[in-house]
Amino acid sequence: MKPIEALPHSVKTESETLDIIALLKEGIIYSNFEKIYKELPLTLTDWASFLGTTTRTLQRWKKVDAVIPSLSAERIVEIYQLYKFGVEVLGADGFRKWLNSSVEALGGKQPLEFLANSQGINLLRTKLGRIQHGVLA
Repeated sequence: MKPIEALPHSVKTESETLDIIALLKEGIIYSNFEKIYKELPLTLTDWASFLGTTTRTLQRWKKVDAVIPSLSAERIVEIYQLYKFGVEVLGADGFRKWLNSSVEALGGKQPLEFLANSQGINLLRTKLGRIQHGVLA
């Protein structure tokens, strides 16, 4: 089983898909999530919002190093993969700035506002892909 940090930013093979499914089935313990939390330019309040929970719940999970529920774990993986892709396209600082800037192609909204669901994350992945290929995004 690959650790979450080793997952690819985009799934290209069935084997990679199976690795992600296995990870989600096994679950992500809070201490592994915390490594991601510290790497990404998102606050604990941001994460609570994206995971549909509260900062207090995240703090309780941390206290007991809980296994994070599968829907939240799936969102963590999606956001982490988007982050890795964004860093590949824009660099770490560029991706952080992009997440917090007003993007015309997103109706003037910040990409950060789209991390609460899979459709928003997919939209951001598409926008980053367009940037990567030199298409106005």
